[in-house]
Amino acid sequence: MYVDELRGDRSYILYVAVDEVSEAVGGLHVVPRSHLLDGPPCGTRLHWPWLGYTEVLRRHAVRLDLKPGEAAIWDN
Repeated sequence: MYVDELRGDRSYILYVAVDEVSEAVGGLHVVPRSHLLDGPPCGTRLHWPWLGYTEVLRRHAVRLDLKPGEAAIWDN
């Protein structure tokens, strides 16, 4: 995920489940449309103010259940 977003480059995450991903094993949670929140470009050692709102993020998070071999893709 090391891209120069200042140039307009984008990066994506492809998460491929090797084992079952479900509530029983902890699950994978994402916040839909969170990539649209204001913040600096992605990079290392940067601070995103909205990360301080853990309870709000948890309230809007959805669990993604995946079977082995299934994938989830999201925009950083």
